[in-house]
Amino acid sequence: LIASWRVARDRRPDGAPLGINEVCSSLGGPKLDALARFCVISMQCGVGVTYFIFVAENIATLFPSANLPTAVLIGAMACVEMPLVLFKRIAKLHATNAAGNVLAACCLFSVFGVFVYNATRDGPAPGVVRGVNAPGSTLTFAGMALYAFEGMASIVVPVCDAAAPQHRDALPGIVVGTVAIVAVFFAAFGLAGYLARGPSVEVVATESLATGPYPDAVRGAYVAVVLLTFPLQLFPVTDLIARSAGPGAARRDAVVRVFLVLFLALLAVVFRHRLDHVVSILGAAACAPLALVVGPWAHLAVATTAAGRRVDYFCITVGW
Repeated sequence: LIASWRVARDRRPDGAPLGINEVCSSLGGPKLDALARFCVISMQCGVGVTYFIFVAENIATLFPSANLPTAVLIGAMACVEMPLVLFKRIAKLHATNAAGNVLAACCLFSVFGVFVYNATRDGPAPGVVRGVNAPGSTLTFAGMALYAFEGMASIVVPVCDAAAPQHRDALPGIVVGTVAIVAVFFAAFGLAGYLARGPSVEVVATESLATGPYPDAVRGAYVAVVLLTFPLQLFPVTDLIARSAGPGAARRDAVVRVFLVLFLALLAVVFRHRLDHVVSILGAAACAPLALVVGPWAHLAVATTAAGRRVDYFCITVGW
């Protein structure tokens, strides 16, 4: 992916910023560009659906006495997010995204710490077994694991393009190292959750925490994270809508953005009890092609050796 970006960058001496779509259209033509757009749009919309479900379940846990239906909570979140998705300049979302990232990191390590503490204090939870699960569950897990690649293609290219020229030689090592660190943390997080809670561990990890001031603070912070970062997650889709609407169509653009939020909220209501399946389908249908097909397909146009092309074809086959 980075090698493809380098070639696409050399073909654009004007210095205009490059994204994944510019790289795909330059090296793979309209078919690859269409695949990348489909994956990015599907993935970001799917993330929006998971965000709705996540917030609703955590708020229901925070206020059990209110006995609010999940559909009502999802609708309330949609009302909050509709004005926020009307922003057309991503710079205006920088502050909320930065605050959300800090909160997300704190929450992740807090939940991980609770799982590790419980597992070391009490030992493995009842029902913990070694081995491979049933085929259906294993395939669901595979799709959810691929979901971890959600930002691979859509984020790597813009970050590489924004890097100072003197740092660009180090980009492959940085990307590989970052992915490796994240993979190790995800594996440790999942293992700690399973050892601490066993088969009863929830898909939404915060639901596996006990009740009390500290767990509730973590849930509340996570809700704030999702509310703050939802517009940014949906920005690739809303930005495409704005560009497709063309100049002088501000009202139509705004209406489409609002209806997009309502549509995602409706999907969240329908699939609110199947969050693991939603994430797994997203991983298989959108993240796998984005991570394993788009980059190698673009690289076929710049590969200089037969071995390099064989690696590209192998990755494309695995991705499909």
